[in-house]
Amino acid sequence: MIDADYDAHERSRWAGRAEAYQRSFGRLCAYPTQALLEAAAVRAGRRVIDVGTGPGTVAAAALARGAAV
Repeated sequence: MIDADYDAHERSRWAGRAEAYQRSFGRLCAYPTQALLEAAAVRAGRRVIDVGTGPGTVAAAALARGAAV
């Protein structure tokens, strides 16, 4: 069960911050993307779920490899 107050708080804190995240911490977190995909053997035909990994950098890279994201 999701705590509605907590959910509302998190949504209000993160709303409108994706661009700032991408310009700062997102760039740092994107650095190991290719190594992560290699370790997980992500390639064409693989199915991948990307949960909570930022602005979609890993999902986009997996998609570029032909994975179903």
